[in-house]
Amino acid sequence: MLDYMGFPSLVIDTIYRATIGRLLLNMAERVIAYDKDYAEDYHRLFGVPNEKIRIIPNGLDYKYYNDLPNGNELREVLGNPEKVILFIGRFIDYKKPDLLVASFKLVLERFPKSCLLMIGKDYGLLPYCRRLSIKLGFKENVIFFENAPEEIKLQALSIADVCVIPSDYESFGQVATEAQASGVPVIASYVGGLKYIVVEGKTGLFLKEKTTKEIAEKIIFLLKNEAVRDRMSLEAKKHARNYSWDSVANKSLEVYEEVIQS
Repeated sequence: MLDYMGFPSLVIDTIYRATIGRLLLNMAERVIAYDKDYAEDYHRLFGVPNEKIRIIPNGLDYKYYNDLPNGNELREVLGNPEKVILFIGRFIDYKKPDLLVASFKLVLERFPKSCLLMIGKDYGLLPYCRRLSIKLGFKENVIFFENAPEEIKLQALSIADVCVIPSDYESFGQVATEAQASGVPVIASYVGGLKYIVVEGKTGLFLKEKTTKEIAEKIIFLLKNEAVRDRMSLEAKKHARNYSWDSVANKSLEVYEEVIQS
């Protein structure tokens, strides 16, 4: 099984595609891609025939996220906010956490007792996000957890009203699957694997222009429409079953049997 995730160097990437990558992928009886974008890359960049490619997404422990711990303790730490907007991801430029912080100013005008909870490791942008929250005048409403244990992340998912993923790029979008399995509607960029994980209007909403105004408007829309959130929560949990390990294992087994019988 070969997993192609790209390389940091364009030169190395080009050499890999033309030699080892192309050779190994074309030797395989079947090639498994995470989603349609990866499938197209295998065909376009490596010359893998479409009939050899099968799409199977990354999996997750569905029951793990469907039985979350009580988040009341975390809610108290946050100051018992009325609404919780959640960001989980690295503090790095392409994840756009700073864009979400800037957008939150508009959300607070409509929901002044809301909280933006941001969880993730710092890759250079966390200090700027902190300064931005101070500059915009709402540092008390933004809580940062740089090295949060798994328990905090699970509690955060249990109390979140919406999860926002404003990334410029996502190879798969694991946070989106985890949020949906937890019953949290997702607002996400229409990029990478997110295009296939989030179902527009059903499990969440897509960002088209990805401006602070658009992000704020979509957050506000979900926060003020409890019935819509509840419906999306149920649909998100249902949709996330497609990414359970049982589902992924069954799809993988079908591919293995296909190879054996060919």
